[in-house]
Amino acid sequence: FLLVFCNLLIIEEGKAYLGWERIKDFLRMEEYRRIEDDKDGSETAISKLKNEEYLHLRHQYPKNTNLVRLTFCLMAILSLLWDLMFLSTLLFFHLMIEKVIASGLAVLLWFALYKFTFQLPLSPGLPGQGLFKYVTWSEPNLKKATRSQTRRFKE
Repeated sequence: FLLVFCNLLIIEEGKAYLGWERIKDFLRMEEYRRIEDDKDGSETAISKLKNEEYLHLRHQYPKNTNLVRLTFCLMAILSLLWDLMFLSTLLFFHLMIEKVIASGLAVLLWFALYKFTFQLPLSPGLPGQGLFKYVTWSEPNLKKATRSQTRRFKE
């Protein structure tokens, strides 16, 4: 249960890193926009920040970038280690029914947390949400294959 649940949490929290490197571009475009007083130009993700918040972000972003990268790399290493531990647990320990029930409970708890609980107004929110939205994540679009596409795969 714990290995599956913690791996799902790490993967979900790691999504916040997806847009981290783009913040530098947002800062550059927003600085130009504020210096030129370009109200007609395209708005960036940080256009809604107050001036103090913008200056704080501009000051803190370069300082924290290396720490964020290191944390993401450590999370990836930890996730790989837990995958290896999960594989050895699957092969050598527990009955099949215990594995299935524990994995199912871990997935259900993860789903309940990230798809329902963390989207409520009193929750801390999803990873990457805050004063400005720098992570754009869309759910994958799963389309049904047409009959001609499935025929191609059979050949």
